[in-house]
Amino acid sequence: MVGLRTRACAKAAAGRSASGLSGGMHRRSASRLVVLGASLIGASLLLPTVAAAQGDFRSWLPDEHLFGAVWAGRPSDDPSITAAERRVLDDEAFRFYGTILSAIPIDLDLPKPERVAEMWQGEGGARALLETRVAFYMRPVEIDMRSRPAAGIAIERGKFAEAFEMALRENLQDANRLERFRLGEHKVSRLAEANGDKAIEFGWIGEVFCLTYGGRDELAWWLERRDGDAWKALAERTRVDRPWGTVSLDAAGAVTLLNEQGMPGDLERMLRLTGLDRAGRAMWQVGFDDQGYRSRMFIESQGAPAGLLGLFRPGTEPIEFPPIAADSLLTVTTGSDLFAGLSSLAAELPAGSASAERNRNELVETLERYGRAFGPGLSFRYAPNDGGWFGGASVVMPIRDPAQAREQLERIEADLIEGIDPNAPFWNRMRFARSSYHDHPVSRFTMSTSAPFELAWVSTDAGLLLGLEPTGLKPVLDRIDGRRQDIARAPLGDDEGLRMQLDLRQLLTTPAGVLRFALLAIMVDSRRGFGDPEYFERLLAAATSLPDGAWIERIISEDSLSITTLDDGLAIDGRFSLPGSEVALVGGSLMMVGIAIDELDLDPLSLLVPAGMQRTQAMNNLKQIGLAMHNYHDTFNRFPDAATKDARGKSLLSWRVQLLPYLDQAALYDRFRHDEPWDSEHNLALLEQMPDVFRAPGVDLEPGMTPYVVIRQQGALYDEDGVGVRLAAITDGTSNTIMAVEANGISVVPWTRPDDLVPDMELLSQLAGLRGDGFLVVMADGAVRWIDAGTDMSMIEAMITRAGGEVVNFP
Repeated sequence: MVGLRTRACAKAAAGRSASGLSGGMHRRSASRLVVLGASLIGASLLLPTVAAAQGDFRSWLPDEHLFGAVWAGRPSDDPSITAAERRVLDDEAFRFYGTILSAIPIDLDLPKPERVAEMWQGEGGARALLETRVAFYMRPVEIDMRSRPAAGIAIERGKFAEAFEMALRENLQDANRLERFRLGEHKVSRLAEANGDKAIEFGWIGEVFCLTYGGRDELAWWLERRDGDAWKALAERTRVDRPWGTVSLDAAGAVTLLNEQGMPGDLERMLRLTGLDRAGRAMWQVGFDDQGYRSRMFIESQGAPAGLLGLFRPGTEPIEFPPIAADSLLTVTTGSDLFAGLSSLAAELPAGSASAERNRNELVETLERYGRAFGPGLSFRYAPNDGGWFGGASVVMPIRDPAQAREQLERIEADLIEGIDPNAPFWNRMRFARSSYHDHPVSRFTMSTSAPFELAWVSTDAGLLLGLEPTGLKPVLDRIDGRRQDIARAPLGDDEGLRMQLDLRQLLTTPAGVLRFALLAIMVDSRRGFGDPEYFERLLAAATSLPDGAWIERIISEDSLSITTLDDGLAIDGRFSLPGSEVALVGGSLMMVGIAIDELDLDPLSLLVPAGMQRTQAMNNLKQIGLAMHNYHDTFNRFPDAATKDARGKSLLSWRVQLLPYLDQAALYDRFRHDEPWDSEHNLALLEQMPDVFRAPGVDLEPGMTPYVVIRQQGALYDEDGVGVRLAAITDGTSNTIMAVEANGISVVPWTRPDDLVPDMELLSQLAGLRGDGFLVVMADGAVRWIDAGTDMSMIEAMITRAGGEVVNFP
């Protein structure tokens, strides 16, 4: 959302006009108008604006929202603005944030994206957003007997709202079904599909411009249900004196919705691993108080948090760590039993292959061994003055069992020594050595002669001490032995599970240069930035607009983050120098998790929320295809042929084109010339207008390519001749016979081409792999199933045949 880019897999043909939701504004274009508002909310949370009193605008949140967000602009003459806020966000900083926002590209799939970009960048729309109050919500509604998202955005009157309205109306000016009607005393407009079930509605409600997307009369529903109470209790638990941003999420409602739609097993595991399966509502508020910028979050839980959310539960005994240098740049301290928690989580990680399962089991065994030797608790500190940029990093872990700890260290050292190749070139030779410092035996290991650091560790009465350089361990050992005195950081509070403190003041000796570099590193998307000179120039302009070093030195302070596990949820409290810093922290943590997943050869699709939702969407696509197949059968008393043919028997268009009228795509169906082949000049121009139901969610395919195919082989639902059969011909039973599949990238085809999957000797290589070790199918009864790649091949072949007489036993 932050990049304001909502690319479709295939762009619609250039120059098309908005002709109602069933034409140019159908589904994607309409939803992107709402996505624009949602994207701006996401951008605002990263590139912040500070709210004036926003309590009134939070009244726009309805109780039934799954997701809601509110922020407000900062009027320069607002008397409630605190001194700390004025210090951080003065006029110079405000210009800087406005420049960053204007650098964000707008690449919406709309008929006139260049006009939207002009209003955003050239006419000050980005800067206007910083001064505007906005509210957004999303909720599920039932349309066409399926749950679909409905959403609304409210923008108070001002330059940004007027620009937003202008962009909307310009893209709807050619719509031929734009209704105008009264909603109470307000004049509003509606653009609905032909059947009237899905619509966008918009208009001015007093001094607020509102737009909704969802079912008919969504706007009327919103006006009746706003000013809900669901968020108010959590708002007190996350209260900041002067909030500018509020994000509310009904995690329990989202899980319920996923269960109703048929939650994939991997997503269910992910929710259990994270602890979100028992989460209730969550709220995140950011804003200012007299001390500066503050970020607070609370996640409700049914019982004490579990999974990742419960990982930082403090221990029952206070832990004494060695003193931490007063000038430490970064410290992270936890009193939780990390090894026990991580081993429990690792045991539940899915493994899609034999190698991944071995890696998982080895990981569990290693964590359990370490847990018997070390913990609970861990302290990381980084103090460049304690040993340089590399050597200043060290970790202390308490020793639980000295004998076990000694055994683990001896095992590690033996493995390292065994791995040394004495015949390796001297510049790439590993080295293990031992030395001592004030009677402390120090072990050292170098990955190669050219490595910039040397790992070192030593066992002490205070715990196991690890560092990136032996020189970095010396100051810590001096503090342990009392030879060096420092003013140490305060220990963990009784109820704190984790505390992080970051002091950038000593690092930013040239603040402007460092932050310019960081800004470029974070913002530049190499796929878009380096391939689009104009986009890169805008990013560069944003970086060079950073205020000077004097301003940065004036506002930089110590950042901190605290995590507290309570009986009914998880509380996260942070203080940061600049708004948006917490997002960078979370993003960096997620990147580290991603690297760990990759190193362990685990299937990330089974661990990440978006991937689980992508599989859910893929299952929904197959459900719609199966339903359309049966509706076609109800009309013609047989399933569609795999391909239409001309008088000479030449194949023209695929079965997917024939299903269009049964997928709410009658207008697109009528645009085809059905007496011409798929690659005629006229029909080929329609290839990139592939409906969403044929797109592979989360998979980057060429425009117009689809993985949804039928299997063509003798005895299957479709024989080699491709003639559609009647239900009566499926004597094996519709629940035992595959109708269509989501194949892998090798087997994708242009959606209009009369081409499908013809099995070869390696059928699994044609099917499995798009979403892990297996593939999705829709059976002839319309049910969608996941077929694991480990399923016996004879069972898969039995599911392919329609009248083979085999017995099918699903795993």
